[in-house]
Formats: sequence, C-alpha cells, structure tokens
Amino acid sequence: MFRLLLYFILFITLHLLIWSCNTTTPKNNEEGYALAERYCQGCHQLPDPSQLDKNTWKNHVLPKMGHFLGFYKTPEERLSLFENNPADEHLKLKNIYPEKPLLSEENWKTIQQYYIQNAPDKLGVEPLEIQKDNPFFSTIISPNKFSPPSTTLFQFNPNGGLYFGDAHTQQFIELNPDFSINRNIQVEEGAVCVNTFQEQLFVTFMGSFSPTDNPKGMLASFPKKGIDGSKIIIENLRRPVDTKIEDLNNDGLPDFIIAEFGKFTGCLAWHKNLGNGQFEKQILWDKPGCTKVQIIDLNKDGLKDIVALFAQADEGIDIYYNNGKGGFKRERAISFPPSYGSSSMRIQDFNKDGIPDIVYTAGDNADFLPILKPYHGIYLYENNGQNQFKQTLFQPLNGAYSAFIHDFDQDGKQDIAAISFFPDWQNQIEQGFVFFHNLDKTLQQSSNFKRYSFPEVNKGRWILMDCADFDQDGDLDIGLGSLVMEVVPKIGIEEQWIKEGIPFLILENKLK
Repeated sequence: MFRLLLYFILFITLHLLIWSCNTTTPKNNEEGYALAERYCQGCHQLPDPSQLDKNTWKNHVLPKMGHFLGFYKTPEERLSLFENNPADEHLKLKNIYPEKPLLSEENWKTIQQYYIQNAPDKLGVEPLEIQKDNPFFSTIISPNKFSPPSTTLFQFNPNGGLYFGDAHTQQFIELNPDFSINRNIQVEEGAVCVNTFQEQLFVTFMGSFSPTDNPKGMLASFPKKGIDGSKIIIENLRRPVDTKIEDLNNDGLPDFIIAEFGKFTGCLAWHKNLGNGQFEKQILWDKPGCTKVQIIDLNKDGLKDIVALFAQADEGIDIYYNNGKGGFKRERAISFPPSYGSSSMRIQDFNKDGIPDIVYTAGDNADFLPILKPYHGIYLYENNGQNQFKQTLFQPLNGAYSAFIHDFDQDGKQDIAAISFFPDWQNQIEQGFVFFHNLDKTLQQSSNFKRYSFPEVNKGRWILMDCADFDQDGDLDIGLGSLVMEVVPKIGIEEQWIKEGIPFLILENKLK
C-alpha cells in the first residue's frame, strides 16, 4: 500500500524539505541560500542540498524545479508537460507550469549553483547484515502465473483465500485457500483496495497505473458471489489508492473515505452518503499524494477520526478530528521531507500501553534515477497519549515500502517484517524482504535485531505485503505481491520475473 504505487515523478521534486532538523545552513554561496529562502519555500520548507547528491540535483531535480518556476528550453517544452486530456484544466487552474518565469534567470542560476555547490558527491549508505536462510518461514509460490506480474492488489480474505488484482491483464480475482479461482472479473486498470460491508465487496480501481490527473478512477461494488448486481458507486476519481467505509456523521448510513493520489491535483475526501445511492463529496485536504487512510477514535470522544499519509510534496501524517456533525479539524501530526519517499503508514499499539502508535516507512525511489538514501527505512513513533508522536526507532532499509510489527515467533518480543521495492540491487538483492527478529524485550532505538531474508526473495519485485493466519494454524503468515518494473541499474533480473510470472508468494510461519 501503499505509497504504494510507483512511477511518481516531477511534482515531488519541487517540494524537497529539510532532511534533518540538525542540518546547518551551508556557507558556500550565501546569496544562493538567501534566494532559495525567498523563492523555494512558498508552500513547503526550504530544500536542503544535503538530501541528494550533486548529479541528482544537477541533471534531474533542478531541471524539473525549473519547470515549476516557469523556465523551459522552448515554448513547446512547456506544452509537452500537459496531458492533453481533461486534467489539463486542473493544471492550468493551479498554474503548475507558469507561462512566465517567477524570478529572473540570473537569480535562478544562482539558486542552482547553491544546490550543486553544497550537495555531497554521494550519499553514504551502509550495507546490512542479512541472513539469506530463514528459520521462521517456508515459501509457498503462487501456482497462478501472470506475465509480466503486475500486482496492484494483494489482500488476504478474512474468511480464507485472498483477493488479487493485476494491472496488466486488468483483472480482479478472488482466490480460494488452495489458490483455485473462485471468481475472476474483468475490470478497469488497477484494482488496489477491497472492503467488505453488508454482504458486498467494494473495490477501488485507480483507473490508470501511470501518473495522471485524468479522473478515470472509481469505486465499485460487487455481490459476495457472482457479478450480477455489480455497479459503480463513485466515479471520476483521480488515481484513488485507498478507501475506507465508516459512518462519520452518525446518520446510520455508511460513508466512504477515499485517498485520491492523483499527480498534481489529487485530494483526500469523504463522500457523504445521502441515501438512495447518492453521495456528496466533502474535501478534507485539496492536495495530491494521499496514499493511506486509517479510521480510529484517536481522542477517545466516541467519534471516528481520520488519519492519512500524504506522500507527495508536503509529505506527512495528518489527523482529521471528527466533530460528529460532518466537520473535521486537520492537524499535522508528523512531517517528512519529500526526499524521504513516504511509502506506508500503520496505526498500531506496538508498545502495548493501550495507546495507538504509528509505524511508517520511507523508501519510494521512482522519481528519478534511484539512489541509495541513508534515511530510507522503518520508523516507529510512540504516542504520548495526547496524539503527539516521538520517533523511538529507526531501522535502515533501502527502498522500504511496507512494514508489519508482530510477535511472529510468539517469544514475547515484537518483530518487524518489511519489504523493499527499491533495494540495493547490485549488492544486496535480499533487501527485497527482511525479517527483523527482535532479541530485546522492547522496540527502542537500541533494540537488537537479527535480520533474515529468504532463499526465493529474487523471485519477484515485492511491492505489496499483507499478514494473516492464512493456513488457520494459530500463527501469522506473510503474503508478498510482485510488480515488474525496470531495475536501475540493470542487472538482468527483469527477464527472469517475466519468464517465471510469479505474481505473489506466501511465507508460511513454521511455528505451528
């Protein structure tokens, strides 16, 4: 889930925030720093040169930043940035690509020099010690083959079996526990989320896997069996990636909370149920990049609040406090630099104090040529009881995309299972999945972990992960979904993924 889903380019680069609050102001080119302060923090914190290397700044980020400031090589270059579809009206309304420069060319050159002069030649990343064999799990490889594997949905069915979506073949499939097909439905591109409610399946479809603001996404309902009675509930959504169902205004009707990732013009909104199949869209935050939503009563007032991860531009986790009458108050709980590549969020009481905490991963790396980043990994934030969150653990993992915390071996200590969509392909492909076996009683910065992968980790490029007691034996199993995307730098593994066509596998817990 996903900041789940990939190929996100351009807009994030305008909004690179400060990587660390301890970063000092570079002294080289103070005029450039002053100009950056003036022009580069209108809607975000000031980008810091230390977040990226010189090559990335010079050849990728700064040229794209120039577009957002109105600098193009030719008028035709500006026109080429539009989509040539109904989304263009949104782009023009928000002045994403200004017709005229927002500052002088001389000042823009000075800003560029400031970033290039002060950026490091390379970001330092230490290798991880990972055991390739895994004593805790055995591997079950999917007998269902898709070439190329293009998994956009992998979700365990609480009643047994699993739900699966493939973007390439545009299928939504319900599998039985023995992996036989219970139901196969041809759908729009990119099934990404399934909710069950009152004997219905509600499935969210992106509409386009590639980044776009074209409103082709939708939410549809299906009966528990067959397809008769299927219908579109809400349409014209801009790349929706997550949906939750909850009666937010206490009128007895289920409402829908939908994260529209979009590209430049997405949003987070709740769709008020008016009855008779009618819904009224109420926008909570009119910005793109919402990738994950959870519903929970955080302030213990008996009303369900909304917690959302934004993974585009102004990255962070927001809380929307519910007043019970259809109104919400937004509060930014945690902010992240967009260079982090926010990829997942999970609300979980991992320290067992009765207060919900936050599990977060940073690791998306699809904006430009991927580079290893020392701040990619798994972060734990403890809640002090007032919904103020403090980071208490960081475990590095290049390209981290999702993480689950659970006592998988039932030894009384919380472990971490995590996947990476952008591991260190050249040196440590086993970073694609890492099981952090906890040797300490608690999860703190000083926690002692032993890391394991598994022998078949290179059978897919793992973008999705879910956990459940799949075999119903009393312990938690792990499922991984694979999506083929070009590896940079190339190592020749894409051909293997396409040939073998493995869309998912199960890591069966060997405890019982």
